[in-house]
Order: sequence, then C-alpha cells, then structure tokens
Amino acid sequence: MPHYTFNFQDTFRETVMEKFVRSYESGLTPSPCIDCNRYLKFGAMLQRARELGCQYVVTGHYAQIRQSSETGRYLLYKAADKAKDQTYFLYPLTQEMLSHTLFPLGRLTKAQVREIAAEHGFVTGDIAVYLEGIEVECQYFEHSDCRFEQHILAKLRKTALFSL
Repeated sequence: MPHYTFNFQDTFRETVMEKFVRSYESGLTPSPCIDCNRYLKFGAMLQRARELGCQYVVTGHYAQIRQSSETGRYLLYKAADKAKDQTYFLYPLTQEMLSHTLFPLGRLTKAQVREIAAEHGFVTGDIAVYLEGIEVECQYFEHSDCRFEQHILAKLRKTALFSL
C-alpha cells in the first residue's frame, strides 16, 4: 500500500493556529477543529488525494453522509453513537468535499467499533483510536472481512494511506 506524508505545516499555521489566536485575542471562542477539517483534512489533503487519483477519502469521524434521492445533494447526518457524533465539526464541508468522503464509523457505536477491533486482533480495541487518528485512510477495509462498510470497496478506485 502506498503511503504518503504531506507537510501542511504552513497551511496549518495560517488557517488554524493564527486564526485561533486572532479570534481568541478578539474575545471570540475559536474552534480550531472546524478550521482544521475545512482547510486541511477536507481542503488541502483532499485536494492532494484527488491529484493522486483517489476517488474518496475515508476518515474515522463519527458522522454519516447520505445522498438525497430527490435532490442529489450530499447531506451530513448525525452518527449512530450520539455521544461520539462529530457533525458539528464538519458543518462547513461543501458538496464537493462530501461527495468524495466516507465515514465508516458513523453507523456504529464506539462499543461496536471496539468489538470489531477485538474480533480482528487489535489489542484492547485500539482500532477505534487508530481510525479516529488517521486523517485519510483509503486502505484498511480492503484487506478486512469486517462487518461494516464493505460496500465502500466497490467505490474505491485507488487506495493510499496519507498522514500529515
């Protein structure tokens, strides 16, 4: 499996860190996770993945994406595990971003993810932490007989693992 490491340090500093400081100094309550998702994970990194030929990025966010049969628009839905739901941090994602993103953990609870991890030999359910920590992960499910999101494989054209 190809593995790519990208240096988005300058982008992170400009779009997340500096904005955080400016907001904080202005008396606002910044949300750096929202900006990181918008500008890095689903901005710069998604763009780089697309340039490399990846059709989708797959992250461990607890959220769901569905395409409306009526309008064709991609819609962001809350995760099955309401305690882990991360849709708030994903609200600025555009139609383009949503159409090239998959959230396989969104239909599962944290307990289910840990159970699946244990079934596949991951010590103490560390796959939950592993998947939540990966920024873009296009490969894990290809070599797995996991019960979740097997249909993703039919959508993946090219796979790669990315890290910041």
